[in-house]
Amino acid sequence: QIMAQAVARFGRLLRVAVVQYLVVDPDGDAYEVGASYNDGRLPRISGEHGRISDHGPGWGPQFRAGEAIFSDDHAARPE
Repeated sequence: QIMAQAVARFGRLLRVAVVQYLVVDPDGDAYEVGASYNDGRLPRISGEHGRISDHGPGWGPQFRAGEAIFSDDHAARPE
């Protein structure tokens, strides 16, 4: 609940449409959505888990390093 509140506050503060906190398996390719915020401007992102490799080759190192990842336009990134 604390992480859900933090994600929502972060999203509202930055005025972004979607924020997700992902728990990444450090030895693999899997992640789990730990908390999510959506202000309603974009469709809800479905699923509680996924694979890092599904997001393209460029984001893997950032995911695994625990870095924040920002994307202005998911439509421009078909993966």
